[in-house]
Amino acid sequence: GKVTGSLAGGKLDLKGEDGTYKVGELSFTATSEQKGQKVSIKCTGKVTGDTVKGSSTVERKGGKQQKRTWEAKRDKPEKKKD
Repeated sequence: GKVTGSLAGGKLDLKGEDGTYKVGELSFTATSEQKGQKVSIKCTGKVTGDTVKGSSTVERKGGKQQKRTWEAKRDKPEKKKD
């Protein structure tokens, strides 16, 4: 299915684009603008329960690629106080 959303991390607020989910696999491109240049980060991950573990790749100037691993967890709803 189609996936949409946003991410916040470090000094960047990123918009999730081209997101897909199929049989426990998630993929999307996170984009932002930094110092007047568009930054695109390709992300993939495996969904297990309320956790997604994956990797991301960003292409730097000169064609150099930087890879990182990441993990995301679903927020638990807050319990109502009476």
